[in-house]
Amino acid sequence: MPGPSYRILERDGFTCTVPGCHSRRNLNEHHVVFRSAGGGEDESNRTTVCFEHHIEGIHQQLIRCRGQAPDGLLWELGLRAGGEPLVSYRGNLLVQQPPAPGG
Repeated sequence: MPGPSYRILERDGFTCTVPGCHSRRNLNEHHVVFRSAGGGEDESNRTTVCFEHHIEGIHQQLIRCRGQAPDGLLWELGLRAGGEPLVSYRGNLLVQQPPAPGG
């Protein structure tokens, strides 16, 4: 029987789940609610992300992921201090478009 990490990778098609990323390399298992913040090990709290998005995006607070995996995740990309994300997705569906240039 595959371990829980394998089940998450398999469920997510062995592909990073960050919208627009199709990486199949250097995949990590991300806890949507960090374990340090009380997040559990249930499969709805875990998703597959590539190393770059995990470390350089999520843990650098440039990307935020909320909700329940696999189909109920809200992704906020381009986080800025005190501002709205540049773009938001529910799964791969765009829910907030970036502002128009100059406006």
